[in-house]
Amino acid sequence: FYSIASSPNRDAGEIHICVAAVRYETLERKRHGVTSCFLIDRCPIGSQIPVFIQRNPDFRLPQSPSTPKIMIGPGTGVAPFRSFIRHIYNDASVADSMLFFGSRHNKADYLYGEELEAWSKADGCSLITAFSRDQPEKVYVQHRISQPERAKRVWELIQNDGQIYICGDGWSMASDVRQSLEQLAQKYSNENLSEEDAKKLIESRIHLDVWVV
Repeated sequence: FYSIASSPNRDAGEIHICVAAVRYETLERKRHGVTSCFLIDRCPIGSQIPVFIQRNPDFRLPQSPSTPKIMIGPGTGVAPFRSFIRHIYNDASVADSMLFFGSRHNKADYLYGEELEAWSKADGCSLITAFSRDQPEKVYVQHRISQPERAKRVWELIQNDGQIYICGDGWSMASDVRQSLEQLAQKYSNENLSEEDAKKLIESRIHLDVWVV
C-alpha cells in the first residue's frame, strides 16, 4: 500500500505517491521490493498500471480547520501529510500544526524538503526534522517529540483538542512515538495522569496509517 501524497484541491486529475525502492541483500543474494522496484525501474513515464483504493476513513483532516494537528511521518510516511499540507495550505483558518519528519540524511533523504520548508514559514506551522545519521548519535522523531521545548508545545496542542496523526512503520516507530506521547502527557499534565489515563488520552486522539513488514 502507498499513501496518497496529493490533494484534489491542488492536483486535480492526478494522484501522487511517494515510493522508496526496497533493495537489500540476504544470504549473498540481492533482493528487490516487488512493487517499489517495478514502479521505479520498469514503468516508463506514461505507463498505465492498474491500481485500487484502500480507504482509511479514520485518517483524514478534522472537520474544523481550526483543530490543531500533530503529524508524525518519517521517511515515505510523510506522504499523507504532504497531501494535508497541499489541501489546506492557503486556508487562513488553519490552526497551529506541527510536523515531525525523519530520515537518514538531510542531503539525500529530505523528501519534499522545499515544500515542507515553505509550509513551515506560515503562521502557526512548525516543522521538526530528525536526520538519524547526520550525527554520531542516532536521532529519531520520537526523540524530537520528547525534547522539552517540543514536548510542551505538543502538550499545549493536545490540550486544545489537537489530533495526532502517525504514518509509517507500525512495527517499532509507531509504538515508540506512542510511548513518547504518553510520557509527555504524564509529565506536563496538571492532573497527575496515571499511566493508564495517559494511554487512554493519547489513544483517543491518534489516527494511524501504518504498515508492518
